[in-house]
Amino acid sequence: MPRRRSSRGERFIEALGSLALLIVVARAAFPRAIVVEVGSIAGVLVVLALVLFLWPKVAKFRLPQLVNWSRSPRMTHPTLNTEKQWAMPPPRWPQVIERPTPAVFTPELLTALEWRHFEILVTLYFQKTGFTARRRRAGADGGVDIEVSQPGSNEPYAYVQCKAWRTYTVGIKPVRELFGVMADEKMPLGFIVTTGEFTGEALAFAQGKQLKLITGRDLIKDLNALPEPDRVAIFSEITANDYTTPTCPRCDVKMVERKGPTGLFWGCRSYPRCRQTFPLRKQDTDDAHVTAAG
Repeated sequence: MPRRRSSRGERFIEALGSLALLIVVARAAFPRAIVVEVGSIAGVLVVLALVLFLWPKVAKFRLPQLVNWSRSPRMTHPTLNTEKQWAMPPPRWPQVIERPTPAVFTPELLTALEWRHFEILVTLYFQKTGFTARRRRAGADGGVDIEVSQPGSNEPYAYVQCKAWRTYTVGIKPVRELFGVMADEKMPLGFIVTTGEFTGEALAFAQGKQLKLITGRDLIKDLNALPEPDRVAIFSEITANDYTTPTCPRCDVKMVERKGPTGLFWGCRSYPRCRQTFPLRKQDTDDAHVTAAG
């Protein structure tokens, strides 16, 4: 009968048994010091034998495959598909936020303002320059529009009249009227501010008097010279709402576009109770600008 071939495990057990027998014989035949040294060497040999015995089993061990990559319709294993590897997401670069352009006043914006927003603009300008300014009444023409006081005082020391005229130059008549009001009420200083220009006659009349005539170009220059926070605050408040459609000076509501026998015009929403009108020209409808009477 042929002899059965012993397995590696059986040979390993036989070797350990022989080694143990050798240690017992050495302990009985030799001194204790030699036995300790032989025991240390034997321990190292046992560890090496275990490593050599267990390494083939560890090398053959594989984790269980939880996903069948070859049959999954939505997933692709890189080793099974050499043409299409896993796509890496694009790098996330820091988002660059552009700083908003500072608000800048232009002639186009100034002439687009209706009369009420123009008065608010002038009032805010005086306030940002350190004075106390308040609108005196809701009205589109004549009289005093703004009262200006010195810092810390409630008594007005200057009157301001606003003229939001897009195409007409301010003549001598409103300049004389304001100067007469100043004389009657003993007001030491007066301003007339317009979006446009003054006639030579008006400039000559104001010469040598405590009456300052401010053109649209001068106002734009002064507004843009303000510190940026003040300029942005004024710009944001002026352009926040509808600043082109004129306001009815009697009812204090936005007017509507109407058509009459002579053409288009701005009319009050309260018609026929209020019959206030402003002319509306063709460029007003084309450019979304208005004719603002000041």
